[in-house]
Amino acid sequence: MPELYATVCSRGSFVRRFVLFCFLLVFGLFAMASFAVAEERLIAVIIANDLPRYQHIHEAFVSNLKKVYGAEYRIYVQKPNADTMSLRNSARKSVAIGADLIVTYGAAATIAAQSESYKIPVLYAGVYNPVAQKTLSGKSLTGPYIGGVRGDGPVQTLLKVFTETAGIKKLAVVYDHKNPEGLLQYEALVEIALKRGFSLVDAVIEKLDNLPQILAALPDDLDGLFLANSEKPESLYQQVLNYAQQHDLPVVSQVPEMAEKGAFMVLEADPREQGEKLAVLASQVLSGEDFEQIPLVIPRQVSFVVNMNVAHHLNLKVPLQTLAAASRIVR
Repeated sequence: MPELYATVCSRGSFVRRFVLFCFLLVFGLFAMASFAVAEERLIAVIIANDLPRYQHIHEAFVSNLKKVYGAEYRIYVQKPNADTMSLRNSARKSVAIGADLIVTYGAAATIAAQSESYKIPVLYAGVYNPVAQKTLSGKSLTGPYIGGVRGDGPVQTLLKVFTETAGIKKLAVVYDHKNPEGLLQYEALVEIALKRGFSLVDAVIEKLDNLPQILAALPDDLDGLFLANSEKPESLYQQVLNYAQQHDLPVVSQVPEMAEKGAFMVLEADPREQGEKLAVLASQVLSGEDFEQIPLVIPRQVSFVVNMNVAHHLNLKVPLQTLAAASRIVR
């Protein structure tokens, strides 16, 4: 009997140890799974009006984030209209789903995210002169929760070359006065016009539906058009370019890819470089680096593009030094 009792106790002890082992194994696997889920970071992206120039930055961002960030992450993309309410709703949703980082393209989406994100970091790209935009925080647009990649080049240089080549005396400026980027460009043009001695004609866009009437009301003695940055749909740009072609007017702009679509001269920040730099910043933020130490990134690859098809059509002689300075020539 003592031997039998000892055997039963031994077996019971084995069973208990086996059950305990299984419990610990299951608990460990569950803990590991929970840890893995907890480690996966969520990036919420806001692309206003699904504009192609923002898409190109985003594609480069996604591609390079895979290379520079060594942990798990998910990207949730929203493509709202560019009006304030739609953008702020997208920003609120980004907060509600628990995003660890909000990525925005363009000034309007960045301002909306900044207003709604509270303590969630915001990184931006494709923003024209963010330092000068008073609605965005910080002298350099960096701080505890916001930073990014600047997306513009010096408009003064572009206008100098353009006016000298096209002989501009009266320039129409097509801009959306509610868009902070377009308004900044207009203000810069006012100063340039005073210094260089040409006059400006305002073509202020209230609604896209009114654009044909706005263009039809422009004077006949224009020498050119400046197409300012806007986050309205792409049809805005095409309507302006069509009008310019019909009236034999050269167009100058800082909107990327406008030269390929019919503008004469364009100075644009490279979208691929912006996406690459943005991926590096995102990796730093998600890895827990001090956000206040992340600088405002200024793009090095600013392209000056000349459309020689437009030059030939308008009988404009582009100086050799201007062609030599061009990063790209459209023929």
